[in-house]
Amino acid sequence: MSRRRAFEATGIEVFERFVGRPGSDYIASGYALGTIAEIVERRQPRAVLEVGAGIGTITTAVLEASDRAGGAVQHHVAVEDVPFCLEQLAANLGARRGEVEVVDRARDLPSDAGPFDLVIVDGGYTDDLLPELRSTFGPDAVAAEVDAWTALVAPGATVLFENERGAQRARFEAQVARPFAYERRRPFDGTPGVHLYHLEPSPALVARARARSAVDAAWHPHALRTIRRVNHRLGRPPLGVRPAVARGGDTS
Repeated sequence: MSRRRAFEATGIEVFERFVGRPGSDYIASGYALGTIAEIVERRQPRAVLEVGAGIGTITTAVLEASDRAGGAVQHHVAVEDVPFCLEQLAANLGARRGEVEVVDRARDLPSDAGPFDLVIVDGGYTDDLLPELRSTFGPDAVAAEVDAWTALVAPGATVLFENERGAQRARFEAQVARPFAYERRRPFDGTPGVHLYHLEPSPALVARARARSAVDAAWHPHALRTIRRVNHRLGRPPLGVRPAVARGGDTS
């Protein structure tokens, strides 16, 4: 098994552990969780900011990947203000809850909270935000939240957006003042993956990110559509029905 496949298997294991728990309808995919584990283990960030902790799925993936990397993460901050999520986060982390600092909103972070080597965005306004919460997190709130954590991103950091999160990505791209390499990663079956931004990237990282994004653009949707048609003609199950993808959203 390749290292990439091994990381995805690790992410699927975390997903399957959480998928039956209260609030799991909107947890991150196994693919996204595996990508996060890969970044933590390979890049070994010292400080991690998680925007949208939800019920603790991504939080757990980060903690366990840090363990495998010899305790690389020394400072782990999570943003979450939904009472239900905070209750589930504490229950799911158990004895490890004390290893994560939790704040209500990114704008509540003190100016000395960073810099963060890895920022994971899995919360805030999105089209798939829970309906009862959409009116509480509109465009102005998006701007304030993104601006708050953008100011705390370390040189050479990686910023990962789980799922689409177009409003947040657009604000980040408009506000970040440093060069970055953009990379889109998603499974070949077309289900949502992640968007990666590598700040102050090396030439090798720029080339690798461009190559991966080119492969993604070539595959989606053209090759994917062809494979789906072939599967349909052969009577096989359609692609996109993955055991490690919840409905997508903000309680990860």
